[in-house]
Amino acid sequence: MPVVKVFRVKATAGRPRRDAALLAFVLLVVQKMTNNPNFATPGSYVTALAAAVAAYQAAMLAVGTTKDVTDARTAAKQGVVDALNHVTDYVNSVVEKLASDQGQAVIESAGLRAKKRSAYAKPPLQVKYGGLSGVVQIIALAAAKSATYYFEYSVDEKNWVACPNVLKCKTTLSGLTVGTTYYFRFHAQTNKGLTVLSNVVSFVVR
Repeated sequence: MPVVKVFRVKATAGRPRRDAALLAFVLLVVQKMTNNPNFATPGSYVTALAAAVAAYQAAMLAVGTTKDVTDARTAAKQGVVDALNHVTDYVNSVVEKLASDQGQAVIESAGLRAKKRSAYAKPPLQVKYGGLSGVVQIIALAAAKSATYYFEYSVDEKNWVACPNVLKCKTTLSGLTVGTTYYFRFHAQTNKGLTVLSNVVSFVVR
C-alpha cells in the first residue's frame, strides 16, 4: 500500500548552554506551564522542574561561597536538564493527538520550541485495479489484530451497497461497470466496538 507524506510537530527544549540563560529559559517554561489550560495534568512535571531549578540556583550560589562544590553544581544542572526533558516528553504526549498547527500553538504556549518533521503514513483506504475488467481491490488500514470489516460502495454517495463482511482488511469486487466512478468506504468491528466510517475514496473502474 502506498504511503502519503504528512507533517508532525514536536516540542524540543532547545535549552541554552550558559547557566544564566538556562535558568531564565527554564523559569519561563515553569511560568508558562503553570495553570496552562492546554495541559490537564502537568502538575508533577512542573513541580519537579521548579524544584530542580531551585536546587540548581542554590548550587550556583554555593560555588561562589564554598569550596569543592563543583560536582554538586554539575549534578544540579543535570537535574534541571532531566526535569526539562520530562516536561518536553509530557508536552509531546499531548501534542501527538492534535493537528500540526494546533500542536505548534500548544508547544509555544509551554515556552518550548516547535519543530516540524515530515513523516509517512498509510492511507486509511485505498482502491486499485483488480487485474480484470470491472474488478477492483479495496484495501483498508488494519483496525486491529482481529476485526470484521464492512466495506460499502456507491455511485452517487447517497445510496450505499454493503459488500460481504470479511475478516481481512481487504476485499475484491467484480462485475462493476467499466468507466463508471464508484465511491468506497468502510468501518470495522473490533473488540473495542465499531469504528467510525472511513473517508470516502473514489475510483474509475477499468
